[in-house]
Amino acid sequence: MQEGIFGLIEVLRNIAFAAPAFILGIVIHECAHAYVAWKLGDPTAVVEGRLTLDPRAHFDPLGAIMFLLSVIAGVGFGWAKPVPVNWWRFRNPIRDMALVAAAGPLANFVLAFIWYVLLIVIVVAMRLLEPFFAIPVVGSIFMIAMIVLENIAVYGVAIN
Repeated sequence: MQEGIFGLIEVLRNIAFAAPAFILGIVIHECAHAYVAWKLGDPTAVVEGRLTLDPRAHFDPLGAIMFLLSVIAGVGFGWAKPVPVNWWRFRNPIRDMALVAAAGPLANFVLAFIWYVLLIVIVVAMRLLEPFFAIPVVGSIFMIAMIVLENIAVYGVAIN
């Protein structure tokens, strides 16, 4: 990592690109736990408002701080509030708890695959649309947008 203002810019860039992928990954992960628990008979997460794509419902302040600190260190690690589950409401508690537990990581694998496909689409689009980059204003705006999406997709694959 570079020193001085360039090091700070690099850290801020890393946070800006990693944060959207991290937030989406956390939200999808926790929603998957809540959805599977609900479908298997436990409405606890739904009643407590945790089956939502609103990041505020899943936000854990300490997990967010750890994410910021770990991005500065070059890692990108954090967490959300755990989804409340009442295993007494399941018909087959052992199997159903295992399914609820597996739903979050499985959602992250699916999301990583989606980010990877998006990354491939972006790279192919950049190659195909290369002539448009020669147009001064349009090319600059398009190139910046593609670079931002590409960096977010890279973090999306890495984080998930």
